Amino acid sequence: MAAMRVPMTASFTRFTSQKLATQVCRTSRRFLSQRQPAENVSGWWTRIMAATGAIGVGAAGVATYTVMAEKADPAPKVEKDAPAFTFGVIADIQYCDIDNAYNFTKTELRHYRGVLTVLQKAVTTWNAIPSIKFIANLGDIIDGQTAFKNLGSEAGLERVLSLFEKLRKNVPVIHMIGNHELYNFKRRDLDDLLRNEMNESGAGYYTFRPVEGLPWKFVVLNSYEINMINNKEHTEDKDAAIQYLEKHNPNDLRKMGVNWLTGLDGVDKRYVPYNGALGERQLAWLDAELSESDRLGERVVVLAHVPLAPFSATLSCLAWDYTRALEVLDEHPSVVTVFAGHDHSGGYRKRNGVHHLTFPSPLSAPADSPFAHAIVDVHPEKLVINGYGIVCGVAPDLFTETGRSGLPCSAAFLEFPPIKSTKSVVAEAVDEAAA
Repeated sequence: MAAMRVPMTASFTRFTSQKLATQVCRTSRRFLSQRQPAENVSGWWTRIMAATGAIGVGAAGVATYTVMAEKADPAPKVEKDAPAFTFGVIADIQYCDIDNAYNFTKTELRHYRGVLTVLQKAVTTWNAIPSIKFIANLGDIIDGQTAFKNLGSEAGLERVLSLFEKLRKNVPVIHMIGNHELYNFKRRDLDDLLRNEMNESGAGYYTFRPVEGLPWKFVVLNSYEINMINNKEHTEDKDAAIQYLEKHNPNDLRKMGVNWLTGLDGVDKRYVPYNGALGERQLAWLDAELSESDRLGERVVVLAHVPLAPFSATLSCLAWDYTRALEVLDEHPSVVTVFAGHDHSGGYRKRNGVHHLTFPSPLSAPADSPFAHAIVDVHPEKLVINGYGIVCGVAPDLFTETGRSGLPCSAAFLEFPPIKSTKSVVAEAVDEAAA
């Protein structure tokens, strides 16, 4: 089934605020070499390449980070104007009506009920931004234990959705589907349950442009086009996924509570049941969509639940067919960023000019600082990521200025170079040949 391209036609509202302050500090040209990350990535943005500028925007509080493509020339003077539009991001809410508990490996204390407070504060923050166009929820909205312990999956889902419904009426939520949605519900029911109106085709992957007339396109991927979860139903596709996975993993994959990573090394750790694959049909569609954006001179932000680049997340949290996905992305200069969730620690890797950013989970946010969301300001040649709470805390050494508002943290700004459409590049080549 072919996926559809869905436009969002909300008009642009210019954001201004008397409380907004701008600080500009000029530094000498410098480059910070990329650290070779450990397998268990603990934070975001382990490399920053900055030319002549670092800017802090806003009143006390939130960390801000601007993603930038490779650039040889000095960065131009940063605009003080408002963003063209803004969107919010949150990942892996995983609400469950149970007490705090550690994960399977005893490395993460999860605040299952506390995530509701995190989401409530995120909604309050998002509602204060007039230019916000949508919210990207990167998947895993409720925890699988809701189903395993018969706590009422639909009731748990409605409790989370009721908080999202406090957003302004013209701010839609784009819900990714993660493994925990599949633990709780049948795949065919999820679009209705999540009120995912944009996924009109039902394929789970689609595109949208938040503001008509601006060269920004968002691509939503279905990280579980191929999976062996589907707890609520049995399909031939599930059988095929199990057979595929068993070729790469010797453990008992049909049994819960087993350490599925036993005997796996390096990137082979991705071959576990809680990951999935995009599949060739979706990758062919992705290639066509990105080719169109190359031709039009658009910038593309990819949204997915499961990360696609090793070391942007722990190696056990990657798509089974990430290598094929990266091959597709590598062919298209329109792609600037991939946003994902799934790995609760969060992570970052810049690969071939594309920034792969993994958002940390609200489950890890402490009770005395319940923040784990982001506001992304979109400018013509930059993205400014304002991270709240643990979003910025995972890499505090990379933030040097303050951001929009909220908790004390810092900011770092990088910019995109101009992007040319395939059409304009061809025209320039013809002109040069004629000359």
